[in-house]
Amino acid sequence: MTGAVTKVDWANPHVYFYIDVKDETSGKVTNWAFEMGAPAVLTRSGWKRSSVKIGDTITIHGTLAKDGGTHGNARTVIMTATGEKLGAGSSEGAEGQR
Repeated sequence: MTGAVTKVDWANPHVYFYIDVKDETSGKVTNWAFEMGAPAVLTRSGWKRSSVKIGDTITIHGTLAKDGGTHGNARTVIMTATGEKLGAGSSEGAEGQR
């Protein structure tokens, strides 16, 4: 899923960020929330509070909520502008190590 960052909540117990995603068919924009790991875990993985800023376009690989809501768990975040790939939490596993 790809979208523009609208909000970042860098706080315990988990970091959340929100993105606006445009539906390719209808053009409707929906705001999605994604959970990442704890701030300390992300910091050890190379994240900084400034890694993702409002307005950045990012692509998220992860798991959508089972209830069909507009939220999910991010496993990997790719910065569109640079192609930089950042692991988003302890569940990231081997995929983020490439």
